[in-house]
Amino acid sequence: TPEPIDADAPEKRFAAYGFSIVHSAMWAHDSESVEKAVRDALDARAEIVLVESPFPPLNREDTVPKAFKESAADIDRLGWCLDTGVPLVLGHKGDARLLGFCADDADQYALDVLLRFLATRSLPAVDTLPMFAMNGISLLRMTKKITPEQMENSVAVGAVSDSEKIAVVILAAGASRRMIGSNKLLEPLNGLPMIEHVVRSALLSEADYVVAVTGHDAAFVERRLEKYDVKIVRNPDYVSGVLGSIRLGLAVLPPDIAGAVILPADMPAFTEEYINRLIDAFDAKSKRPPVVLPTFDGIRRNPVLWPRDLFKVAKPVPEDAHWTPALIEHTDYIREIPLKDDLPLTDINTHGDLSNYKARAELVSDAEQDLLALERGK
Repeated sequence: TPEPIDADAPEKRFAAYGFSIVHSAMWAHDSESVEKAVRDALDARAEIVLVESPFPPLNREDTVPKAFKESAADIDRLGWCLDTGVPLVLGHKGDARLLGFCADDADQYALDVLLRFLATRSLPAVDTLPMFAMNGISLLRMTKKITPEQMENSVAVGAVSDSEKIAVVILAAGASRRMIGSNKLLEPLNGLPMIEHVVRSALLSEADYVVAVTGHDAAFVERRLEKYDVKIVRNPDYVSGVLGSIRLGLAVLPPDIAGAVILPADMPAFTEEYINRLIDAFDAKSKRPPVVLPTFDGIRRNPVLWPRDLFKVAKPVPEDAHWTPALIEHTDYIREIPLKDDLPLTDINTHGDLSNYKARAELVSDAEQDLLALERGK
């Protein structure tokens, strides 16, 4: 019997490659069940069928390769790659491509590249795919077979590992429980809702990609973001905590993103100037890319820029960081950005926080106007 699956899960997982999901299902791990799932996907007119399995497909009698054969598909390649890559089975039925891989390899660079080739229909013809050992795909040699025309439609070879692109993931899913009677993200600041200030700062920064994760009052928040060039993804389980929103936001990033700023949406004063300071301090080409975060009076604060290889453990700085040192497990490669003022680090949780923030921001604005007047008078 098929088990239920989160209807949004495949979209969250594979949207970065440009796939539109026409069918998804979770089945028992036996060849008969997987064959049924493959046939259902093909009946739904899927052009590419992806089968994620708990075990790597290594020979034709393994569950997924056997299911491919029993669904009347042809197996093109099967086995382990010569160079950096993943064990997989690649087949076809008519014009549809079938790809089976192990769940443990889902985040591997080689699979990122292979999926991009499939999504852009730029995978070399079967008879030109290089072979090694058990007919496995050699990713390095495969990419050398790509024509310039095909390459223009695909990700550049090495682009994922060599990329220095940075994303901003805006956490806008919380229930605003401490701001009784209202959603803090929709509270006006200088004529705009708080969420728009944060999104504008992200878009004006040097970041290459912006994602907003919504949840509570999602329809109202998303309506405010319709006019902005941001990827919106809704967390249906936002009540379970912020970590789920972080994982979801990171999961939909393109595979060539090297790092991501996890920016709470209740920090309107952390403008593009400060986002850029985090980005400028990040070194994607370092042997150990750093975790970058701001500090004030020696205390680590949000937001945090996480390198891609640490996405699975990414988390925010906790509110009690002034009592307990934050992220001490990453101290050896944390790069701190000391700030002289804590206003940019203000997170707004209550009506009192909002009133205090408005008063402080107004004082700063008045001081800036006074300085400008003095400059003009010289």
